[in-house]
Amino acid sequence: MRILLDQNLSPSIKSSAQDFFTDALHVRDIGMSEGEDLEVWEDAGERYMVIMSKDFDFLHLSARYVHPPKVVRLAVGDCLLTR
Repeated sequence: MRILLDQNLSPSIKSSAQDFFTDALHVRDIGMSEGEDLEVWEDAGERYMVIMSKDFDFLHLSARYVHPPKVVRLAVGDCLLTR
């Protein structure tokens, strides 16, 4: 599974995500750290990636445009990443 981490997630969690998903990227890796949600949505769909995010914006896009891409919404607060 190919995962695209949204800009509201720290780029530092990419290495942890790669433990489970070898093709994990952060939006900054594809030059979209300042991209609008719809632009990120369209790009992820073209790349057949699943968007992982903490906000509801992509869920709203999913309801409106269906998929691809699929969306995983993380319902966690701020937390420290430890290895």
